[in-house]
Amino acid sequence: MRVVSATLLDRGPDPGGSIPPALSVVHDEERARYVASVGGRVARSLSYQRAEMLVVLTRTDLWPGFDAHGVGAALVRRALDDVRAHGARRVVPLCHFVAWWVGRHPECVDRLYDPATDQQRGAGPPARP
Repeated sequence: MRVVSATLLDRGPDPGGSIPPALSVVHDEERARYVASVGGRVARSLSYQRAEMLVVLTRTDLWPGFDAHGVGAALVRRALDDVRAHGARRVVPLCHFVAWWVGRHPECVDRLYDPATDQQRGAGPPARP
């Protein structure tokens, strides 16, 4: 298992709530998910499926008491940053929270799958489970 971790230090404005100082996001590739912890306690996870040219963000799970801490935003931003860092893959936001969050952050739209242009570049439609 390869686990990569990042601690978010930027406490800029977050419309979903303030980011707690001990928020960390870990990419658990073996389980195909990102896990956010606050003060060492698991707060939220973001599951995904990876295809050749796509990353399908399938669902987020939120543990009670962590709904207003910017945890969801940290998960989505980390997943999109990872996709951007690894080149040609595009994102399909099946999760309603992810779709809502990306809609509020136009700077992240560049990683979304667009059937009109991406099929021409070889990125096919998302595979059905």
